[in-house]
Amino acid sequence: MLVRRLSPLLFALCLAHAPAQAQIAPIFTAPSPIQEMAAQLAETQRQIVFMQQQIQLLGQQVQGNAQAIAALASRANASDMLLAATQKRLDMDAQALYANGEQLQQLHQHMLAAQQSLLALRGQLAQVEAALINQGAWLAQHNTAAANLSATASEALERARAAGQLAEGKLLYEEILSQELTQFAPYKAELSEAAREALKAFAARLKEENENVFLEIQGHTDRSGSPLRNLKISQARAEAVRAQLNAEGIPLHRMSVVAYGDRKPVADNATAEGRAKNRRVTIVVLK
Repeated sequence: MLVRRLSPLLFALCLAHAPAQAQIAPIFTAPSPIQEMAAQLAETQRQIVFMQQQIQLLGQQVQGNAQAIAALASRANASDMLLAATQKRLDMDAQALYANGEQLQQLHQHMLAAQQSLLALRGQLAQVEAALINQGAWLAQHNTAAANLSATASEALERARAAGQLAEGKLLYEEILSQELTQFAPYKAELSEAAREALKAFAARLKEENENVFLEIQGHTDRSGSPLRNLKISQARAEAVRAQLNAEGIPLHRMSVVAYGDRKPVADNATAEGRAKNRRVTIVVLK
């Protein structure tokens, strides 16, 4: 009666858990549906065990995946730290680049200022070069003029130095009154009108320059007459020039005369042209 009161499901469970080798004496003949249910229950139990095994495997996989995720998270954290360090370096590089840009801009401004200074210096250099060229031309002209100075000018300088008549002791230039200008008659000392005008312009130039100068007026002749006569006529012609300059305002104490006669020719006395060049009055300007 007790067995019959058990539900078919409990009966099936009892059958499923019964040892396989046990010989259970049939108490009663189970209906066929119960056996089917018992078989289904056994199959379900096997499926449950299989699913438990699968769940265990999945748990292991989940645990492995969790470890992998943790490793990935650690790597991600490391990557974040590396990225942060890289970003920091980029920020520092950007700041350095900005500072370098400012320095580059300052250097560019300095370069522009240096270029402007260079252009100004080049302009000054060009002016200096032009001045040097002009100075060189002046020196060349001065040297040429000095080389062309007559021996009588050097003698005049030495005489004036010896007499203490010079402030600086140097020769400035020579002014030559040729025969074409003076037009002296033979053995005469009267100045032509052209010579007077030339001496007037010469005196005006001396006054305009306003230099403390000393004049030595030298008389020269050709060799047409005797040496003594030529000496006297050269003296008279030099005196005539000094008198004319004094009349134009040049003090007498700033002038002296020297007669050379025919002793200092500048051309050949054998020709008329040469003799005309030798008949001259030279004014040596000293300072």
